[in-house]
Amino acid sequence: MTTETRSEPPVDALERVLSATDGADEQSRYLLNPTRSYVFALASTDETASLSRPLRVLGRRAVLRELRQDFLMGSRTANLVDAGAVSLREAELDHETPAVVAPDGVHALVSVEDTAGSLPTNHPEFESDARTACAELWETADQYPLRTPALSSLRRSMTDDLGQEFRDGFETALEVAASLRDRTAFHEVRAALAVAAERELLHYDVSRWGEDSGLASTASFSRHKTDLEAEGVIETEKEPVQMGRPRQRLLLTDEYRAVVEEEGLAGLVSRVME
Repeated sequence: MTTETRSEPPVDALERVLSATDGADEQSRYLLNPTRSYVFALASTDETASLSRPLRVLGRRAVLRELRQDFLMGSRTANLVDAGAVSLREAELDHETPAVVAPDGVHALVSVEDTAGSLPTNHPEFESDARTACAELWETADQYPLRTPALSSLRRSMTDDLGQEFRDGFETALEVAASLRDRTAFHEVRAALAVAAERELLHYDVSRWGEDSGLASTASFSRHKTDLEAEGVIETEKEPVQMGRPRQRLLLTDEYRAVVEEEGLAGLVSRVME
């Protein structure tokens, strides 16, 4: 059992505890009633170091829902879910202390603002009762549908469908998202359209990729394209095709092309998120 308590960022505290409880025992381990800080810390953990054995997350709906509102954290968590490293279920949890409940013991997770630590128990009867309670709660809890596509699958599909240049541009957009104080201000569809316009791609190709990858529907892409046109960020140019209606090539307006020249693609994405 981990006996040390440190003052560290939540992601380091959680990763340390998960690494210490990632043994060969086949019993399940649980992340019980995590706060927002610990849910986001889980999204940032090193899967190879601390999640080789699956982790069951039992959380409150209000907390888990924040993963849908933060694209970067949601897509990273979806990576873990797709890999079978994490599963999410929602439960009515009111006063339960955030904790990792593992075969070797119970590790309470504490945090004050950006500082966190863990407190291990040393009471075998309580630890056994906690494991039994988590197992029973898991059986009755509802699976939480994350809905955000996994970042790893998005990266593969955007390379295959739209090319390496688009992927490089979207990676820049994700770097912008990571730097935002309020990451909920980042909108993945607006970012994708801005990158596509900078690369002068066809709207049909981008929106079809977005729907096929699970990022958003083609209707959502069309709505956001209309918004960006109204804001003077992008414009379209008709592209003739052999059969059917002409398709629209996405272009930046002169004003925002100048933004890219002066501030780079990151500057463009930041402006689009304002």
